[in-house]
Amino acid sequence: MPNTNDWDLDPTEQSVRVRIFVSGELEREDSTLNRASLHTPADDRLVWIDLVNPERATLEVLADIYGLHPLSVDEVFDTHRESDVSAFDGSAHIVICFPYSHDHTFTAGEIQVIIGQGFLISIHEPDILNADDVLNPWRTTPAKWRSTSSSLLYAMLRLAMSAFSPIADRLSDALDELEDTAIAPENRGAPKRETLYRLFDLTEQITDLHNIAMPMKDMMQSLIHNSDWFSGENGNAYTRDIADDVVHLVNRLHMLRDTGQRLFEMVNSLVTLQRTDVSKQLTVVATVFLPLSFVASYFGQNFMFMEDAIAGPGDYLVWGVGVQLGSLLVILAVMWKFGAFR
Repeated sequence: MPNTNDWDLDPTEQSVRVRIFVSGELEREDSTLNRASLHTPADDRLVWIDLVNPERATLEVLADIYGLHPLSVDEVFDTHRESDVSAFDGSAHIVICFPYSHDHTFTAGEIQVIIGQGFLISIHEPDILNADDVLNPWRTTPAKWRSTSSSLLYAMLRLAMSAFSPIADRLSDALDELEDTAIAPENRGAPKRETLYRLFDLTEQITDLHNIAMPMKDMMQSLIHNSDWFSGENGNAYTRDIADDVVHLVNRLHMLRDTGQRLFEMVNSLVTLQRTDVSKQLTVVATVFLPLSFVASYFGQNFMFMEDAIAGPGDYLVWGVGVQLGSLLVILAVMWKFGAFR
């Protein structure tokens, strides 16, 4: 049985960092869970427990200390695909999804937060969350509000939002460059397949980024209208600031996605027209040889009366050349009439 006041955790399996703030200032840090220090009630006291790949036993210890609902522990180990918020008595479980960049692409990163009065528990994988990146925007909030757990949640939401902008800018620049290339006069008549493939890849990335941001918009609306954690003048103002940024981001990504799809359809149409022109040229070549093939096959039949009737140069000029040219002119005239060369 572990000591009920102090739990030492195996660093090879999980990582724990406890930060205790008093009056908006960091008082101390620790790497163990101590019941006495974690559960000391005070209006100006805030506890941030940062967990990396925690085990269920660790969450159950914290649930016992803070009286968390059992479902909030179960939520941590469920599979999450989008940002979401689940409210319980005295606490809430929040999933914050954001793009995590690596190797010129991105995947969906995830930070889970359990928030309650005077404490915040963050759960994530290694290298997803850097404490300084959270504390820097947190320190810019009003000093009085920094004693609340909602100020720390705001800083994490702000950090998640900051991950979208560089990726959205990169995708926007790549799309603009590709659009300029696709509509350039020298490329309109012969668009390359590589352009189509790049457009498809860009459109997929924009769609993926949009799919990460869209649930965050719904989550922020839920926090604004139904959450007790952002109540008060500062909480409402800062939450609405993030909510507005999320709305602008979603609208921007929606426009980028529409632009990418429109450009993809345009380039695809140009490729189709190019293939149609090639087919038209092959049709003209086949048409030129069609009368000659007919004459050659018809008069190539081994009938004596045909061999005796067509014997001189005049007959050759009439049947071998005249019929060929006459048929060709008639076919070309019909094709011209129906717009084959326009």
